[in-house]
Amino acid sequence: MSKQEELDAMKENFIDNIIDTWDEDVLRQFAFDSMFKYYEDYSEKQFKDMIINDYGIKELAQLMERMKSDRITVSYKDTPSSAS
Repeated sequence: MSKQEELDAMKENFIDNIIDTWDEDVLRQFAFDSMFKYYEDYSEKQFKDMIINDYGIKELAQLMERMKSDRITVSYKDTPSSAS
């Protein structure tokens, strides 16, 4: 096993150990924070195009309809606190 493979295995084991201690709420918050950060720099057009390409126009239409009916506006400062 190469030094890089050993390091990668050590990282994987460490990450697995940390995740094993998290409950469902922490895992959900981490997933939310990670995904929000990933999409943070998308423009509206890029984000809508991604939804259409990955999930279809019907999903985008449903999302847009839910936003209209709920009259919600979400900004990063309104999201739950970071899991880290």
